[in-house]
Amino acid sequence: VDVYRIGGSSSRPITGPELIANGTFEANADGWILGTGWAWNNQRAELTGDGSAQTLRITNLLTTGTTYIIEFDVSASTSSIGVQDRGGTIIPELSGNSGRVSGLWVADYPHLVFKRLGGIVSGWVDNVSVREYFG
Repeated sequence: VDVYRIGGSSSRPITGPELIANGTFEANADGWILGTGWAWNNQRAELTGDGSAQTLRITNLLTTGTTYIIEFDVSASTSSIGVQDRGGTIIPELSGNSGRVSGLWVADYPHLVFKRLGGIVSGWVDNVSVREYFG
């Protein structure tokens, strides 16, 4: 579904096309790199956390300096799962432990990387969407 700005004389979309080919994990986790502890199960990416730096990622997806709207469903025990920046820090606006997460991010490197916030966390990520934001 395209999102358009309402009003005025312009009807240009405010988001670009979907960039994630397999954000729903329907049949598999093709296109994703499942780090230690991550597995495809129940039509989603599931994490069995052990406290180490465990990542779920797609490489070379984003353009550095470009703004994206990133959305995903998440469930996590004891802590959060979220998108990490270039420095390895979880972006607070793009993390959560239950429900739908949605936020804007100016990419500081070309990879989309999910990881746990801290501690031993088990949970899942599903319905991942990434679109360029023209706002």
